[in-house]
Amino acid sequence: MVAEPIVEKIKDNIQSLNLFENEIMKSDDEKKKDIMMNFPVVYIHNWKDNEQYEVYVGESNNILQRTKQHYNEIGNNNEWQHNLVNESASLYVIGHEHFNKSMTMDIETKLIHYLTSVESIKKYIMVDIILKIIIICGKS
Repeated sequence: MVAEPIVEKIKDNIQSLNLFENEIMKSDDEKKKDIMMNFPVVYIHNWKDNEQYEVYVGESNNILQRTKQHYNEIGNNNEWQHNLVNESASLYVIGHEHFNKSMTMDIETKLIHYLTSVESIKKYIMVDIILKIIIICGKS
């Protein structure tokens, strides 16, 4: 039997991220702690803009460090991160004991393809770390 994925939803702000970190570190569930802290994960930042959503999908070997990097850009109005101050902003973190770097990159790509087809998604924003290319796909 394949284990269930771990999916955590938190408010997308530094206080909630710190609370999430504390809860994971103090958890008696060693397997969950190991997966969230030591395995690659896929994550989705999303926020509502009028009646549609904007999303950022990523993957990381260190979700806490990567999310804090995103938060460091919140003050830059030219970057997508400034939307994280929106009260509707949420962060979903998805982990699984079978995740490895290749698998999380594949899941990230599949989520991107799926989310670009959803009518209520206005904009998808992706940053390719290796190529430093920003791709913005808009929906009318």
